[in-house]
Amino acid sequence: MRKYFFLHPAFVWGSIALLSWSFFYLSWASFFFLSLVIVPFLSVFRRSPVPFIDTVKVDKELILSPSFGTIVSIRQNTELFETGETGHEIRISLSIWNPKGLYLPTSSEVSYLHHLKGERIPLDAEPEKFYGNLENISRTNVTFLNQRKVPISLRFIDRPNGVRPEIWMKTGDIGKAGACFGHYILGGTVLIYLPKECNILVYETERVVPGSTVIASLPL
Repeated sequence: MRKYFFLHPAFVWGSIALLSWSFFYLSWASFFFLSLVIVPFLSVFRRSPVPFIDTVKVDKELILSPSFGTIVSIRQNTELFETGETGHEIRISLSIWNPKGLYLPTSSEVSYLHHLKGERIPLDAEPEKFYGNLENISRTNVTFLNQRKVPISLRFIDRPNGVRPEIWMKTGDIGKAGACFGHYILGGTVLIYLPKECNILVYETERVVPGSTVIASLPL
């Protein structure tokens, strides 16, 4: 069941068993009520299969989307939040209805991971809300170093009534592109910070799929 849900298998099997039992032994009204509770709850924690493509080509490295969602904005040649250097920022909106898995954008090592509490920002907030260093904003910062030690940073901005992402990898952990490293159960905003050498390959309003949608390419 770990393959299909971000829940303990015992909980999933127990929910299915309860629903099956209610079908045979309770009234239709009771079965219908339990279905309205259990089925949406399990769907929120569902884990979708993710196709994988090779991220290293002859002359470039491909950066894949880390989550399901929609590209809301692309800001090129902007100041990166960690180093103050110039780079690119891509904002992805991950709604409560999107599959919630988080996947490595390229083969890399976790070099930085930090959770910070603060104000939560709605998905449809004014663009300026997501700019700058976002002090006093509820967020999770993660930086990955690819095999050439080039940093790719993700910032997860928590939405109202949401929860922070659960990230399984720790600082120093290494994984392959497309590997699942956590989940963002109730959704939120994902900000991706890329080096200025990257060529952006997505457009605003595009729906992205982790492990499959190439958001940028980085020269080798």
